[in-house]
Amino acid sequence: IGIVAATTPAQESDRLALIRKNYGPDARLWPASSRKLTYPITFIEPYDTLNSGALGFDMYSETIRRRAIQRAWTTGQASASNIVQLIQNGVADDPQPAFLLFLPITDPQNPQPLGQLASPQNSPQDQPLEALAYAPIRIRDLMNALIAPSLSGLSGVQVYAGTDSAAPLVYSHGKIQFGAHETSIRIADKNWRMIVSYQPDFNQYGRPLLVLLFGIVTAGL
Repeated sequence: IGIVAATTPAQESDRLALIRKNYGPDARLWPASSRKLTYPITFIEPYDTLNSGALGFDMYSETIRRRAIQRAWTTGQASASNIVQLIQNGVADDPQPAFLLFLPITDPQNPQPLGQLASPQNSPQDQPLEALAYAPIRIRDLMNALIAPSLSGLSGVQVYAGTDSAAPLVYSHGKIQFGAHETSIRIADKNWRMIVSYQPDFNQYGRPLLVLLFGIVTAGL
């Protein structure tokens, strides 16, 4: 998990000093930017070899991440990004597609609305967006954890990051058979599509239970 903090050009030196105090003198803010507002990663845990390369990265510098931040900003609710390649993938043993969950953090006591410097038009948010908590979710790890107990009863699973025909396939296991079940699953503010093909002896009782359990778990994201 981590935190990205709203940072104006005037605050960059103080922000960097705080990051270096917590994580060491080699920390940096990157990439370089001339924007009025950035959202660098100022806190990340666990701080290990995998995550250290993401420290200081400006989430607002990349289109997919920026759009998710703006949705969290304008709604005041959790948002899920489209599929991204994590910065950590550069050193990961098993790089895989992922998405990011963002949860806005506001400070109603702050008299200077930092967020309004780059606020999306017609934003309903009255409070300045000071920071967002975020969590990177690696899709294969997530799906394996969710469906592992039911794999013996499944002949195939496909998950698409979206509900339209252009949605990318982000997870596949086994083979989809005739009579497969299709359902929509909610990931924060996004709908994904899941197609499940069951073994014949699993279909009567395991199928509704699997859909129920999957819905309960993803509702918490």
